[in-house]
Amino acid sequence: MTNSQDYKIVHKNNKCNNPADKKEIEIKAFERQAVDYCIDGHQINGDYKDFKNFSYNQLRTLLSLEQIDEYPCYLMHYYGEYNFEDYLKAGSENFLELLDFLKKKKLYPPKIIEKTSDTSHCSACSSFSASTLEGHSIFGRNYDMTHKGALLVYTNPPCAYASISMVDINYLGYYGDILPSTLWQKRHLLSAPYMPCDGMNECGVAISQLELPQSTPTKFQGKVTLLINTAVRLVLDYAKNIDEAIKLLKEFNITFPEDPVRGPMYVHLLISDTVGNSAIIEFLDGEMKIIRNNEPWQVVTNFIIYGYEPEKEVCGGGLDRYEIASEILRSKNGIVTLDEAMDILNRVKMPTFNGFVNNLNNGWHVSTTQWSIVYDSENGELNLVLNRKYGKVIKLNLLDKFFSKP
Repeated sequence: MTNSQDYKIVHKNNKCNNPADKKEIEIKAFERQAVDYCIDGHQINGDYKDFKNFSYNQLRTLLSLEQIDEYPCYLMHYYGEYNFEDYLKAGSENFLELLDFLKKKKLYPPKIIEKTSDTSHCSACSSFSASTLEGHSIFGRNYDMTHKGALLVYTNPPCAYASISMVDINYLGYYGDILPSTLWQKRHLLSAPYMPCDGMNECGVAISQLELPQSTPTKFQGKVTLLINTAVRLVLDYAKNIDEAIKLLKEFNITFPEDPVRGPMYVHLLISDTVGNSAIIEFLDGEMKIIRNNEPWQVVTNFIIYGYEPEKEVCGGGLDRYEIASEILRSKNGIVTLDEAMDILNRVKMPTFNGFVNNLNNGWHVSTTQWSIVYDSENGELNLVLNRKYGKVIKLNLLDKFFSKP
């Protein structure tokens, strides 16, 4: 393995009579130097200017990217730290402040995305916690959106827990025909740890975020403010159970990013741990509301759960998906296999009939399930289905591939 100094620069001769002009030409010529570089078994040849500003670990990270499905879906090993401890001291009141922080830390965030493949839609999403017959905690999640593109990113920072998380790469600037192909085009992926949609850490704590029609940011004096997506990273990096996750979230104010077209993107969270505890976290009336599971399972979709009573009107959508998943889990007393968990996600995939009608009535494009994922907290198993192709399950053993490594 080479170190960070192992650049082999191919110099070219430049002739010029004027010393000042010669210096300028030499500088420009150096910027154009061809580089032959070997790292982690990857041989790369290219223009020095395309990767001169990357650190050794950033190069290793970008070179680890592999496409695991034509959907497209990628897998990336994130080497080293990503300055999250510094972020927790500063926080961000809005998405622009987060991008500014990432830019200062040379994590190459994308510009504000004025329009991805489509922004005039309503996302959906479903998630649930359950357990296997062996007592393993199971966590299932459908990510429902109109645009495509996903990244599984493995992180293992020096002073935090290792985790695997799913990222919607549209929010990193990749959509349509704009995909991470060349080394320079991949640079926005260095911001991926700040954009998790769902994930699980090595302690078996799993988390997902799902959209709501409304929420209220918390604003307690003296607390640093985090965007909700970075609050997901907070839990993945530092929580080993539900109680620690809740304690961590209470240490910060939580706010919500704004979509350039749709405005604030309100969400709530579902979190579970290895011993079967789970909780839905909502932010209402300026407070964090905690709804713990009173059954060996818990379901959440896109309506406010706090204060919910069956047969009464709900604030939000997805009641049909909530009732389908709840009935299945109730009939099984919350005990399912990984295959049965994936089948539940299949049963509540979007668009449902109600979801289809609701989106059309509101003038939105119809959300579809972009990925379905099931995490096994004890065995470290991950089952992933992309684009509703439930006959094709991508299986990863996180203990063998990631978590068991030093």
